[in-house]
Amino acid sequence: MYWDEDGAEGRPSSMDVLLQFLSVPGNAERWLKAAAVRDGTRVALIDDIYESLVDQGITHHTRGNIDVKLWSLLHSFQKVEHWLRKKELRRFDDNDKAKRKVLKACPYYPELVRLLRPTGCASTSKSKAHRRDTMSTNDSVRSDNEPPEVASKRVHTRGKSDTTKRTKLDHHSDQVGAGNAQQTSLWEAEEDVRRELYKVELQAKRDEAICVRMKACKELLELGVSVAEVDRLMPLWKSNAYI
Repeated sequence: MYWDEDGAEGRPSSMDVLLQFLSVPGNAERWLKAAAVRDGTRVALIDDIYESLVDQGITHHTRGNIDVKLWSLLHSFQKVEHWLRKKELRRFDDNDKAKRKVLKACPYYPELVRLLRPTGCASTSKSKAHRRDTMSTNDSVRSDNEPPEVASKRVHTRGKSDTTKRTKLDHHSDQVGAGNAQQTSLWEAEEDVRRELYKVELQAKRDEAICVRMKACKELLELGVSVAEVDRLMPLWKSNAYI
């Protein structure tokens, strides 16, 4: 059952409960911190969300389901943020085409951006544009108020400018590298979660198969079939009986 389709009789859906939980002051920041570490922080967060769901009568989600949902939400949000920065869009609804793309990639982006941007999860294009405008204005004021520089001084200024540009470029490269490293860490952690869930599901299917086999063996024995014949028909029965 989908997270946004299990609400009934006035009861909120699982997604409603999750978003309400994350909107509580401090919880969005907990979410981001839990995504960056592999310790008890994430377990405690998932336990709290699980209890919030149960309090609303929603009991069909496991803690593993909650963990995967948190990862997928954060991953889709970060993909949209990266796309918006690449397109130099200040808002996701600047135009209809951008809005359709964003909501298709991350249906809950409008809610998540209000929760995550204030925590510093993603820098906004608006603040970058403001910084660019401020720098441009300051340059204009300096050019209007300062006298023309002699050739030797211009050469010196150009050297300082080149050094400043290199410093900014190095700083930007460090930020990009840190962002890529964090993204890679999130992907690796998400893969770990998926592998663990796959192991759990595989073990559950194996246990189910053992139960079916044991039931069949019991029925054969009750019908009077000898143990030797049951062993012949189901050669794995004896080893499974002791699992």
